[in-house]
Amino acid sequence: PLQVQDLAVVANRIMWGRTYNSGQSCIAPDYVLCLESQAEKLKDLMVKALKDFYGDDPKASKDFGRIQTKASVERISKLLDGPVGSVLAGGQTDPEAKYVAPTILSETPKTAPIMQEELFAPVISIITVKSIEEAIKYTRDVSDECLAFYVFSSRSSVIEQCISNVRTGSILINDTMFQEPSPNTPFGGIGKSGMGTYHGKYSFEAFTQKQVVIYKHLNFNNPACDPPIRYPPFDNIKARVFRVAVEYLPALPPLSLSSLFSTPVLGILLVYLLASYNKLGAKFGF
Repeated sequence: PLQVQDLAVVANRIMWGRTYNSGQSCIAPDYVLCLESQAEKLKDLMVKALKDFYGDDPKASKDFGRIQTKASVERISKLLDGPVGSVLAGGQTDPEAKYVAPTILSETPKTAPIMQEELFAPVISIITVKSIEEAIKYTRDVSDECLAFYVFSSRSSVIEQCISNVRTGSILINDTMFQEPSPNTPFGGIGKSGMGTYHGKYSFEAFTQKQVVIYKHLNFNNPACDPPIRYPPFDNIKARVFRVAVEYLPALPPLSLSSLFSTPVLGILLVYLLASYNKLGAKFGF
C-alpha cells in the first residue's frame, strides 16, 4: 500500500486474497510493502481482518479451509521455523489435520527461505519501506518477473510508476485476485513466472500455430508483373531502384487488374521505367 486513504479496505482485500482457499492460489499476495507512515496501522487492521473473517480460532471456523496434503503442511511448518521476523498473528500448524493457521509476519528478512519460494499457504509478511523507489527495488530483488503484482494507492502517479517499473504478468490496482477469473482478459506470467497467456480466445490463440500462405500468379510473364530488376545480374541502377522502393514506397497490395493502377504499383513502375534508360537515369540521379 503506497499513499492510501482507506487502509481498512486495503487490509480486508489483502487478507481475503491471501487466505482465499487457505492461500492455495498462484496469484495470492506473498508479502506487503508499506510506507513507514502507514505500516503500524495497516498491521493492526490486517490482524483485525483475520479475526473478523475467521474469529478467535480459525481452525474451528467453517469458512477456513485446509492445505491439500500433509507434506505441504510440513514444508510450510519448516519455513515458519526459520527466520521470519516477528509473528503478529497465527503461526500454528497441524500436519495431521492439514491445517496452517492464517499467519501475519512482520519485517521478514529478504533472504529468508520463506521469501524465496511460492508459499501456497495462508501466510503473508508486511515489510516496511521508506519510499516507492525502495518498494520497486525490493520487488525486483525478491520476485523479479512475478506472476501478479498488486498496487494499492490513491495517487495515479504512484500507480503509473509501479506499472512502468515492475516486470509482471498482471497488475491489479486496489484489489487482489480478480484478474485471474475473468474470461475476457489474458492471464499468464512473464519469464520465470510463465510464458504466454490463456482464457477464452487467448487459450485458443496460445495453442494455435499461425501459418502464412501467400498466393502469386504465374500467368503474367511481363516486365510489369515480373520485373527483371529482381533477378541477377545486378548493377547500380537496380540497387538504387530497390533502395527507393524500400525506403519511400508503402507495402504493395496483392496484384490484380485494379491494383495495377494503384499509386504504389504505378510508383514502382515509374521508377523502374526511369531507371531503365541510362539517359533519363542520369538526368534524374539514378
